Order: sequence, then structure tokens, then C-alpha cells
Amino acid sequence: MNELNRLRDTLRPHLPWHGARLNFVCLFLMALFQTKTVNLMEIATVFANPVQISSNYQRLQRFFREFKFDRAEIARFVVSLIDIPQPWTGLLVSTAPVGLSVKPISTS
Repeated sequence: MNELNRLRDTLRPHLPWHGARLNFVCLFLMALFQTKTVNLMEIATVFANPVQISSNYQRLQRFFREFKFDRAEIARFVVSLIDIPQPWTGLLVSTAPVGLSVKPISTS
């Protein structure tokens, strides 16, 4: 749980989300690091809470279905955490019901 607190304390100044959402994202990230997969069912099996796996899976699905966030803002935050010198260019790739979405991000 100490790692969870450290991660939450690191993210809190950068993400203006309420405590429950921030805590969920931290749980998700820790599970993602542990499983090394983006398969939500596998991530749900290692969530650090006593809830049943199916409940964790539904919670993950609901989060990604309903919560909207600025992907460019998240990308800039990640780059700032790992201190990549500018100028930099990256791609945000996501799947959508109509196909693949690719957005270039640049500081130059």
C-alpha cells in the first residue's frame, strides 16, 4: 500500500481529479505494471482490493467507457515525469468504433 500512496502523491498535483478517481487510476496503473498487459480481465485479477474479479473488471470497463480525459494533457504529463528534453514529437494512438485514431503531438 506504500507504493499506492507514493504514486497517488506523485499524481495528485498534476491530475485535478477527486480522490476516488485518482485512487482508482493508481490501482489501475499498479495492476498494469504488475501484469504487463492491457487485457482488462487480467488486470482485474491483480487489483489491490478485496472485491471479486468480475466486479473489478466491470469497474475497469465502466471507467474507460464513461470517463473522458485529455490525452494530449496526459502525454505532456508523462513526458514531464520522465524529463524528456524538448523539442519532442509523439503519437497518441487509440482505437475507436470507426477505426484507428492517430494524433501527432509536438512542442516545436
